Amino acid sequence: MGFDQISNTAILVFANSPEEEAKQKRFLPGSIRKSRQIAKLLFRRTLKVARQSQLPVFLVQPSDQKGDSFQERLANAMESVWAKGYQKQLIIGSDTPGLSPGILQKAALQL
Repeated sequence: MGFDQISNTAILVFANSPEEEAKQKRFLPGSIRKSRQIAKLLFRRTLKVARQSQLPVFLVQPSDQKGDSFQERLANAMESVWAKGYQKQLIIGSDTPGLSPGILQKAALQL
């Protein structure tokens, strides 16, 4: 990975809690318990993969989000990462099963 090319790039994981994600998406219709388990697994996996990319990772969950609309909350989260000195951001949710460290690294190089 060309570190010089991506040294100012961070990953912003903009996510609901696994419990809220399960309520909204119902990964397994008819079973909120199973949906919650799936959401937790996806959440943990996403964080693990993001960290394996060797890029800085910032997790922004609902308790950290500021604003009245999705757009405001996302913009404020992005601003907080820019304020830390990162000029480029990859923004991902917590439910991307096909994500890999290599995909994140390639995306960072494309920014």
